Amino acid sequence: MIGLAAALALLGIQSDRTDPAPPPVFITPPTPQAPTIGSRTRQPIVPSRMDVRVTAGRDLLWEGSLRVGLIGGVYRQDLTQAPAVPCLPGSRDNQQTRSGFVVGINRVPYGNPSNQHQVTINWSRPSEAPSCTGSGARTVELRETISLDPGEEVTLEGDAGLAVRIRRAD
Repeated sequence: MIGLAAALALLGIQSDRTDPAPPPVFITPPTPQAPTIGSRTRQPIVPSRMDVRVTAGRDLLWEGSLRVGLIGGVYRQDLTQAPAVPCLPGSRDNQQTRSGFVVGINRVPYGNPSNQHQVTINWSRPSEAPSCTGSGARTVELRETISLDPGEEVTLEGDAGLAVRIRRAD
């Protein structure tokens, strides 16, 4: 495209008028975008520190912290020992007693990924009657989804006095 003065000059017509200089051209590079999968933007997942206290009645089973990020945090404790009563040496009745628990906290991969967590606790202990036959165990499992923002605390209670207190520290 040519300016008005140039067009008039081509036609042999003179003019005092001059065209203004064309405006400057600015080229803006594209803004970098976060990588996406489908229509979801990928964001780094910052691990959360969960302060955990597990009790059974008045007994403290465990107290500590778990880091929960893309991969959940799990704490496991097992105890295997001889029965509480004397048993005959070498007999089949000379069984072991076992007790322990597992507490796991996992980030829920849907919804609001920063505050939805799945909590699972499994606690097992020998039956209440001491025996050389290893005759039984008692087990409690608690599984619940919780919403926990930084600084918030929740207590979950299960059967047989099992309780877990979770505080999101970050």
